[in-house]
Amino acid sequence: LEWQCVGSLNHFVEDDEERPQIYALQFIQSPSYPNIDIMLTSAHDSVYLWTVENNNEESCSSESPNARQKKFLSLSSIQFSHLDDASQTYQFGGPRNPENELYVFDACYSESNDLLAAALSDGTCRVLSLAASNVDEDESIQREQCVLS
Repeated sequence: LEWQCVGSLNHFVEDDEERPQIYALQFIQSPSYPNIDIMLTSAHDSVYLWTVENNNEESCSSESPNARQKKFLSLSSIQFSHLDDASQTYQFGGPRNPENELYVFDACYSESNDLLAAALSDGTCRVLSLAASNVDEDESIQREQCVLS
């Protein structure tokens, strides 16, 4: 068995002071986005949905000319924020998190009910319905937009 990398995806730009850590990754099939292969990832305070497509451009890898290269295009990103003023003043993570930044520790999608759940560093679990949402690029998600929080 020989493994071949067919694509890669970065969650940072060159100007980023610190490269984000990826805590969640899942391939999903959502009834809200039929006929689209989707990859879910999370980094920092956001969950990202990417379309997975064949890259029709010529492969740059001479090692695997027959591998079907993939490209990942942004479908949407969901940025989470603190739910209320109390969670903004209470410092989660203590001295390890002096800026009280919010992080997505895990994210998972359930195909049976088209829900996306995210576990956050403030001790909350935010559950969103992909079926009920029109999540625009870089939208910040608040409590009233969650199915459960």
